[in-house]
Amino acid sequence: MNKAKVAEIDYGFAKVQGLMLPSGEYRIGVSQIAEFLQLDKTIATREVKALLGKDCQLDKVYSELNPKPVNTVDLKQFAEICLKLAIKWNKTAEAFCLAAIEETHERRFDKAFDKKQSEEEYNARMKARMEGKITRRHLTDAVADYIKRHNITGNKAIFYYKQVTDKIYEGLTGIKTTKKLREKLDVPEKQTPRDYVSDNDLLHIQEVEDTVQRYIDNQDQEPLEAVDQVIRALLLKDSGLSRKFKL
Repeated sequence: MNKAKVAEIDYGFAKVQGLMLPSGEYRIGVSQIAEFLQLDKTIATREVKALLGKDCQLDKVYSELNPKPVNTVDLKQFAEICLKLAIKWNKTAEAFCLAAIEETHERRFDKAFDKKQSEEEYNARMKARMEGKITRRHLTDAVADYIKRHNITGNKAIFYYKQVTDKIYEGLTGIKTTKKLREKLDVPEKQTPRDYVSDNDLLHIQEVEDTVQRYIDNQDQEPLEAVDQVIRALLLKDSGLSRKFKL
């Protein structure tokens, strides 16, 4: 019996055990998918089958990972699972899909412009993107919940997200609006400044967003006041914070 070869696949923010069949085809076990996307392992096989369609048959594969054969999917099916979970508001899957697409484009552009980056650099960037996108989704959900709890309507509700974002960037950079920050960083219209800052700056944005989200959810703090409080605390901790952004 020919067993599948096993190799560790590094996505930057997480690692999974990938499989390669004797034919050269790549596979990933359902249990690995459950761990990777934070699914309930006890029902992971059932959920994967539901996502892929009721007629889906999962191939069982022998490998060094387990003395018994395990249910696996191919990479096309794995991509389909991630996308469908993202549509169902699985935050981890959504963030992974977006980060993976960005990385794919970045690698192709790097190749076209003959720009060299090490695997470690790609992984670090992927990790920062992934974590940032998850945190950002948590923050927007927190603001939405606050709006609902306090029955906020009209223009105030519509522009709440923009005001929170502007205030975070202003606190970190001294630049008052996201529009002006995009101009400063030469960010194309409808794209986000977070994709045009350094990994270190991205971590500062993530730290602020994560803390603001917790203040809103745990203390029912008004979102703009929460941003003020978080920025003040960070400035007290590090008086050079606003100069850390390489503008």
